[in-house]
Amino acid sequence: MATEAVHMTALHESVHGAVEPVAGEVTSVVRRHRSLARFGAVLVDLAYFERFPIAFARYVAGAPQARSAWGDTFHEKGPTQLLEALLRRVRDGRASAQAGGPGREQVLAVCLGLASHLAVDVVSHPLVHRIAHVRSHALGTSEAQEHQVIEKFQSAIFHERYHGRDLLGRSIYFDYLDVPALEMINDDRFWRLLSECMRESLGRAPMRDEMRAWARGYRQYARIVSSPMGRLVATSRAKEEAFDVLYRGKDFNYDDVFDEARSRSRAYVEAAYAYGHGDVDRDDLEAAIPRQTPDPVHENGIWIP
Repeated sequence: MATEAVHMTALHESVHGAVEPVAGEVTSVVRRHRSLARFGAVLVDLAYFERFPIAFARYVAGAPQARSAWGDTFHEKGPTQLLEALLRRVRDGRASAQAGGPGREQVLAVCLGLASHLAVDVVSHPLVHRIAHVRSHALGTSEAQEHQVIEKFQSAIFHERYHGRDLLGRSIYFDYLDVPALEMINDDRFWRLLSECMRESLGRAPMRDEMRAWARGYRQYARIVSSPMGRLVATSRAKEEAFDVLYRGKDFNYDDVFDEARSRSRAYVEAAYAYGHGDVDRDDLEAAIPRQTPDPVHENGIWIP
């Protein structure tokens, strides 16, 4: 429920952080187009936010979430192919304003955010899937429900430690999460390019109004978790109980997981930038950012971001 913040933090830390930041020219692109890079960091998760107020009510009630067919498609097919399709258009100029696109650097910024997202998923998902599998059998729940619970507490605990305070339920959290998703989808030049890339990489593309609904749902998500209702996501007592089970177990420490994700994000972002600029070829890109093994679809057919 609060996990998109992990993608925002990993992008920020890999680009601007004091620990091994990316090359200066990459930082400059993200600085000039910060909102677009942040949009890229959540792009492939947007489908999960359709009708978010209903999903939030089900979550608070402890009910299983409804299936997201498009969410499954993005994660089963693998978002790496979508990244490659977008980067090819940056590289060959089809993304340029002269060619009717939104601008090469603007699309590159989206790609850098998406590359960071892939890195976080590659590092964090194996641990989440492993814990979810064990917990679902022990508790009689679904792996999808446990996936959601695990990532929620890992994100909530991590960010409370990272910021020095809990941002859930605080208005400042909205700015931390909000991205111009609806604005980008409403941009005709960007929509033409994105829908073409989705058809090329996924075999099909959602309708524009579908993606608009996802974008509105994501903004509702940002508003809800930054309102007093956001405190229902993870209470102080619940975080204390989850710490030694979901955050720091016998053979894992989420701090270490995030450190690895940040390092992988930096490598993926630099590789995406180099390919988009024509500095490396496709083999170099695929060596740096391997095509992902699709996420497993849980028994109720949904992967929860």
